Amino acid sequence: MDETLTDIDESDLESLTDIFALPFTVQEWDEEANLSLAHLSFIINILLPKRLITLDRDSNMESQLKEFCESKNIQNAVAVGSSAEGFNIPNSMTIETDSHIDTNCDVDILLLEKGFQISNSLVFRQETNVHATLESCDVHPGYTKVRVYKYKDNEDISTLKDKVYLNGKQKQGKRFVRFNLQSDKDDEKVILMHGPAVSVEYSTTLNAENISKYGLRTSLDIVLALPVTDWPSEARLWIERSKQSKWLGKEFVDNIVSDGCHVVPVAHKNSHNPDIEWRISFATSEKQIARNAIIDEQRQCYIYFKLLRHLCLKDLDVISSYCLKTVFFYACERIPKPMWEIHTGQCLIYLIDSLVNCVKRKNIPSYFIPENNLVDHIPYENWQALEKRLVQIRKDPISPILKFTDSRMIGKEVIPYVFRENISYVLEDNEKFKIHRDIKRSASYAFLTTSFRMSLLLLNSGKAKESVDILTDSYPTINRYLGPMPLNYYLNNVAILIEDSRLLLLLLQELVAMSNEQSEFECFRENLACAYHAVAYTYHEDSTERNEHLHKAEEIMIGEIHSNGLNSCGVMYGIILMSQKKFQEASNTFESIINEKDEIEQYTLAFGKSEQIFLDTDLQSEIATNGNIEARWVYFAYYFLVKCFDQKDKIPKLSIIFNDFQQICETSQDTVGFKLLAYSYKQRGEMCKAEKAFLEVSKLCPNDEFILTLITKCNQNMNM
Repeated sequence: MDETLTDIDESDLESLTDIFALPFTVQEWDEEANLSLAHLSFIINILLPKRLITLDRDSNMESQLKEFCESKNIQNAVAVGSSAEGFNIPNSMTIETDSHIDTNCDVDILLLEKGFQISNSLVFRQETNVHATLESCDVHPGYTKVRVYKYKDNEDISTLKDKVYLNGKQKQGKRFVRFNLQSDKDDEKVILMHGPAVSVEYSTTLNAENISKYGLRTSLDIVLALPVTDWPSEARLWIERSKQSKWLGKEFVDNIVSDGCHVVPVAHKNSHNPDIEWRISFATSEKQIARNAIIDEQRQCYIYFKLLRHLCLKDLDVISSYCLKTVFFYACERIPKPMWEIHTGQCLIYLIDSLVNCVKRKNIPSYFIPENNLVDHIPYENWQALEKRLVQIRKDPISPILKFTDSRMIGKEVIPYVFRENISYVLEDNEKFKIHRDIKRSASYAFLTTSFRMSLLLLNSGKAKESVDILTDSYPTINRYLGPMPLNYYLNNVAILIEDSRLLLLLLQELVAMSNEQSEFECFRENLACAYHAVAYTYHEDSTERNEHLHKAEEIMIGEIHSNGLNSCGVMYGIILMSQKKFQEASNTFESIINEKDEIEQYTLAFGKSEQIFLDTDLQSEIATNGNIEARWVYFAYYFLVKCFDQKDKIPKLSIIFNDFQQICETSQDTVGFKLLAYSYKQRGEMCKAEKAFLEVSKLCPNDEFILTLITKCNQNMNM
């Protein structure tokens, strides 16, 4: 071990990491990008929803690795890198007739050789089982030589200045020879040597037709790795820095340190002895951090950051994705997790600014060993083009993504229209927000509208689950600005906006199916019955389809009443009975609700555009004007009871019902109650009483022009 490293002052290392000490400040508007950070956050969330970047999304990768290792009799293989960490860019598919799938990543494999023990200790004891120690003199920071003390005659070793060192190039080369170099005709697999790695690549282009045969395969890069039993002294200050940041926590840091590290046969680009130089690898430590310390919002932000690099910087071959991960880890140390959850867009800007700062200084300090500048081998002339492109990314972090998604879809669900069109309301509203700065207005006009439109497009394609996914993706953002509200309340409000009853039925069927896992979705069962009822009216009267849907609606309602009592869905049950001309049963149901009005006072019922098909013309006009009609159960119970009695010619009893109806409206001074009373009188031809009820509504809502129109019509009818 290089003893000079142990003498480095802690303040010197702090100066190395000061490159990442940019202040994190929350702003609603970024002048340089001419962009609302809330709008950017929403775009990131819609493009890369949490379900698309979850840790479990690449289960196929593990099975692929297992299959390959079993076929080659390989043991002690550990997946690391972006795919194993959940940091890989999701698969994308080209939007064309002969589409193909881009996996955008490969899988890094550490092939552990556990029979060879390496210690970091300067003191070597002959009686121990240790074969070698690390020696970091005359090497670039972050790299080492493996000095061997115990070895066999056929060991891969080299001698330098009378010292014996492990030859990484020879050792990795022997591993390569053991693999079968022939292509496999079944899946067109080829094994190649790329630098220090054995690469398993697939030449077949995946598309929608052959993916069922091959699965979502990714290339494998296999590198020999030797375990080091203890933590390298070069990285000891990372321990204190990590504990001070409070991001990882003392116990988690201690666990990482106790696992030690690895060395891999990779020399620094400017090494004088590349055959015997090894890189100190923290790949397994990084995997632990990625899988246990990163929240979904951090992952979303970082993958968007990686996608920008993939689209705008990869061809320059200056900044690797590992450099981006280093910048990201430093940012995680400095930015509290709640900030990532609420201000994802601001965090992305911070990542870009941090990378710009690094590039200006031509220094990206390794996360574990800051003295190791990850880019100090890059020729000076390569930096100018990189800086220029980074300036463009900083000024516009959205356009490269839009250009990419103009011809590709990220993820599995195929949403009609390209991403640019789907978020057009958000892009348009960004300019408006610059002026009005009302985030609630933007959340309602842009964020909610965008989610609803995308959900509706999926419903039209018969993809109910994906439709629900889109709505739940946007819920945290909508709830943050328009809430607080429970998820089921939000979904119900969205459902009311759906005009096509068949699409509403599709959505509600999916929500009820999900209630086994999400119990709060049980509340949609009554809505499902209502949707069946609405769809029934799209078929001819007395048709088999209509009767089947009405029967299904009644069946669901009976089940709800059996489980939760009449108060759970009594009004809608009565309406369904009326649709089947069961007026006596319906009137009994409504009267029961009225008799228990004190117990159900808090319950309300709403009808939206998709349900107006089975309502009378007055309620249809109300919904067409206001989007929906919502009232307490008892008002609807009186309203439909009047209709039942009218059908049954119970004229004497009607006067009693009207008196009770009017009395409860006058007591509560409820606007919608008076409206329903007025409509009831109007439908009975009692225009004078209808006008009086509408006048009560006008007193409560003096600026309601729709009501003024209804009053005028009542006057006209009375004068005819």
